[in-house]
Amino acid sequence: NAEGIVLNRYGNITCKGIIPPYQKGEYIRIAGELGEDIYGQHIDVKKVTEACKDRAAAIRYLASDDIGLSYEKAKLFVDTFGIDVYTFANEEDAIQQIHEEIEISKNEATKIINKIRSTIAFRELMEYGFDKDLKYATISKLIDTYGGRAKSVLCADPYVIGMQFGASFAACDAIAFDNGGKTMGKPRIRAAAKEIMEKMQNAGDVFTYERDLYIGVKKQLGLRSSFVVPTAVIAGALEGVGKLPHQRAVLRGGAVL
Repeated sequence: NAEGIVLNRYGNITCKGIIPPYQKGEYIRIAGELGEDIYGQHIDVKKVTEACKDRAAAIRYLASDDIGLSYEKAKLFVDTFGIDVYTFANEEDAIQQIHEEIEISKNEATKIINKIRSTIAFRELMEYGFDKDLKYATISKLIDTYGGRAKSVLCADPYVIGMQFGASFAACDAIAFDNGGKTMGKPRIRAAAKEIMEKMQNAGDVFTYERDLYIGVKKQLGLRSSFVVPTAVIAGALEGVGKLPHQRAVLRGGAVL
């Protein structure tokens, strides 16, 4: 509902919120609330969805450098499958359909559909990770690597995949618990230890005592100081994590903190 909106002299209005990196020419629907500050009116964005509701816009989007269809093929695409390219791209046999109907190679069809699906996946992962402190750079890397499968891959193994792509331990924790993660699972202990060791390295430490490392891991895990954890459990979880350069932190199983 655009009632009450006052555009600036350029015919625009500022939108404040988390918005995925859509390409020029993509149509989106923004839901939010009208606000005002010293710069004038703006929209506080609550939700963003892809919304191709205009034939000319859908053709421009498909013929853009980002998608890569020729104008003639883009026009045929819209005439054949309609203007809502995002809904169509999520159909299970979308790749096969455009391969046959638009007469493009299976490889080109796969690239086009995966690109459209990745746009949707980026927005969905941003929405999911917003209150979990999942960084934009991490989301971008996940989408570049896994495309439309990024969210499911991350949720299936948040500590390994998340830390690998630069997510904080807190973000991995939030995602894991949201998907039934274990409080004392080995992947969680490994992720906590990795972040503690990275913090030590960033602080310039090249030496630490094993007891200090274990205490740091326990704090990162949110465990009470009186909570007894056999060092063998932490040591076993740390196999393969590595040490800081020149760091003398020998992990010995059997002792108890």
